[in-house]
Amino acid sequence: MMLVRAVESLAARLHHADPRQRWEPDSVNPVGVHAEVLRQNAGQGYPGVAGLIRFTPDSGEPVDKRLALMRVEQVPDVARAPVEVFRCGAADASGPAACGPA
Repeated sequence: MMLVRAVESLAARLHHADPRQRWEPDSVNPVGVHAEVLRQNAGQGYPGVAGLIRFTPDSGEPVDKRLALMRVEQVPDVARAPVEVFRCGAADASGPAACGPA
């Protein structure tokens, strides 16, 4: 959702107000989208499930939040818990906010 929001915002800013001028969709590229994500997160943060997520401008790590990428081995098996495969950030300010494999 973060990338979709950035692409929509970037495309809206790059699209000409004059419909007679040709718009170049190639102007929305990975570098521009990444810069837009950083710009949006620096200004307002990202509305996550557990509240607003802010990211440090230098490292891009979440501030006082832990983000995790989970894997589910067997989707129909509701008794098996998901496994954390990647994590970033700490749940509180006391621990190190390192990102990497779990």
